[in-house]
Amino acid sequence: MRAGVTVLQMGRRVPLAIEEEQRRAQRRTMQRQDKSVSINEEITAAQVRLIDEKGDMVGIVDIDDALDQADDLGMDLVEISPNSDPPVCRIIEYAKWKYQQEKQEKLKKRQASKASEVKELKISARISDHDLGVKANNAKKWLEAKNRVKVTMRLRGRERANIELAQQVFDRLAKLLADAGTSEAPKAMGGTVQAFVNPKKG
Repeated sequence: MRAGVTVLQMGRRVPLAIEEEQRRAQRRTMQRQDKSVSINEEITAAQVRLIDEKGDMVGIVDIDDALDQADDLGMDLVEISPNSDPPVCRIIEYAKWKYQQEKQEKLKKRQASKASEVKELKISARISDHDLGVKANNAKKWLEAKNRVKVTMRLRGRERANIELAQQVFDRLAKLLADAGTSEAPKAMGGTVQAFVNPKKG
């Protein structure tokens, strides 16, 4: 910057260097509702492991040098890993970084929600051993993917008076799924019997 160059500020001529420093100070001390992450002058470490605006690792630098580099680019210095020694900081626009973090968090929540999805397996009271084995294999895949399985049996005609028959089928299925999940006791609701099988932890 050339010496002697000035700008008008509040009716007075102020050197550009001073105006630039005022702008930097204002950006560094801006008020934020989210205080979970330290940025700019909030960072207390004497040295930081710096990642530049392109995402490349620069290495360990003094905090003042890191702040100057961020200032020169009109960006923020964000402390992304405060527990590291020294803490890891990245040069990036804070608003952009915050948006990326929120986007990643939403993605994780969607993935967690998908992982805990309830899959339904429909069986009959007179299902054959072969067909029950096929359905059990499908249920195992769901359980291994950490999905909960709802087993539904619809009773027809005289089957409604023979709950023991339904219980026997659920017992057979529970044995087939024992290595992949834990079966809850079946519950009768009108003409329907349901039971949940939960994936094993770990």
